[in-house]
Amino acid sequence: SDLAEEVYRNDMVSSITASSPIQDLAELPQLQPEPSKGEVQMQPWQKMNSFRIVLESPTPEPPEETWGRVAKFFKLSEAFPPRGWYQGALKLRWGSSGVLFILTPSSKVLDLAQVQPVTPMAAKVFAASIPPLLVPMTAVVAAGKTDAGRSCASLCEAEERECFPADLFFINNCGALRQFLSCTRCEASVGAEQPALIAPKRGAGTKTGTCLYNTDLMQYPPSCNAAHADTQRLCACRRLLVPEPANEADEEASSATPGPKPAEPLKEVLPPAEVMASVAEAMGWKPGVRAEASHMPPTAAFANGARKLETKVPAIFVFAPGDRAASLSATLQSVQRARGFVDSNVLISLGCCGIQAELAKKVLEEEFPTLTVVVEEPVKAGGSFQGRGSGALQFSARDAWHLRSGLQAALRGQLSGNRSVLVV
Repeated sequence: SDLAEEVYRNDMVSSITASSPIQDLAELPQLQPEPSKGEVQMQPWQKMNSFRIVLESPTPEPPEETWGRVAKFFKLSEAFPPRGWYQGALKLRWGSSGVLFILTPSSKVLDLAQVQPVTPMAAKVFAASIPPLLVPMTAVVAAGKTDAGRSCASLCEAEERECFPADLFFINNCGALRQFLSCTRCEASVGAEQPALIAPKRGAGTKTGTCLYNTDLMQYPPSCNAAHADTQRLCACRRLLVPEPANEADEEASSATPGPKPAEPLKEVLPPAEVMASVAEAMGWKPGVRAEASHMPPTAAFANGARKLETKVPAIFVFAPGDRAASLSATLQSVQRARGFVDSNVLISLGCCGIQAELAKKVLEEEFPTLTVVVEEPVKAGGSFQGRGSGALQFSARDAWHLRSGLQAALRGQLSGNRSVLVV
């Protein structure tokens, strides 16, 4: 709404007015370290310290070449046109306690802020400057010689912190590797256990002491659980950010406001239209002249038999290609932390076959023995997805077949009768 936009714009202007100008990229502040113990409280951005950089640009949003260099420097998406710009301003979180504004001279919010003008920064400055370390120094944990073969999840746990795969992206470069590990050289490579150092060993080849960074993040996304017997990993470990607690007045108002009367649980499998009509009416909706204000859930169309709807939480269907053992483990750990998690409500459809699929099976057996797993049979040669197209296209078609057949079988079998299903 117009009111919401006005409030947001005023908050932007106030924060820019209070911001400190950055006229040299070397002046960018280091990300503040986390407290050594306890939770890290996430403050609203309006309360954070703010900084600003003004780009050299003839338009409210930077040209493609300028944006490409800025995005590469800050490890943002280089896609053009850039996303997230608002009236000539881009707002970035700078750690857990700061905000960085990237602005153009013709920015409307910069004009409203009426700050002291500074010389705009040319795009070539970003290309010639050393990118900042985008994690706090104290968050980086480098494996020692005796830690070769350990995963980041293990190293972070020993520090009483957690590893988040997305954080590893920001230390996946030679600058960070050389800063924290004893690299004799730094090379591009591929692997989910990178960035890492090839552990020096007596009598080993010339590659020992070489630091490796991962250049194929799509095929080998950084993993906290990945490990290699011959490498020492470089990790980022931190504590969970928690929202600022609501004040007592808000909590009292929330508890005093009665919510809608919950719908009575349905005891039998009814035709889809009757199911939704019953639920909608219980929530206060009435059939209109033109159409009911509800939609038939597609899962109901697969329900059969006289099974009762007793599930209080959605069923979770995990679609797992067989060659993603580490990602599968991380995903299931995340699912288990979800509120209301019930292991009997999880069904895993695991793709088949090969060495990686066997590794995924082993992970499921050892780490998640209580979860139900169904292994999909492989598509026979000459199946519907075989034919012309790249290897990537064929893999995509294989996964699409797996998802379709696995979900269809589950809805007709184990998930039959569930009113809602979360597909992961």
